[in-house]
Amino acid sequence: MKLYSCFNSSTSYRVRIALALKGIEYQYHGVNLRIGEQSDTDYIAINPSKGVPVLIDADGSKITQSLAILYCVGDESTLADVDLIPQIANALRMGCDVPHYPHAMAMYQHCTALPAFQVATPQQQADC
Repeated sequence: MKLYSCFNSSTSYRVRIALALKGIEYQYHGVNLRIGEQSDTDYIAINPSKGVPVLIDADGSKITQSLAILYCVGDESTLADVDLIPQIANALRMGCDVPHYPHAMAMYQHCTALPAFQVATPQQQADC
């Protein structure tokens, strides 16, 4: 499998978490949205809508929406965590006052201590 991803994209982050939780190995291909790599001709051939993530399986089938990828590789018990953690991470990164949400922060602390969530963090990606 190949995953086209941007290290700090929350949609890519949730897919990386789901793949790690399921133990699914993939080749990581960074797409730098900050410099417009999604508009390169080669990338448009992969995803004409120019978004990330894109998951390509061994037979060349492409899934270009994070929630569709989660549906294919995830399960209901992990979907809420997979969706929530990148959003909290972005809120913290942007300086939002998230400690006023103790249940969400408890879930964030629990999940980010798990290896699958740690390997999926933006800081662990090759294009960071």
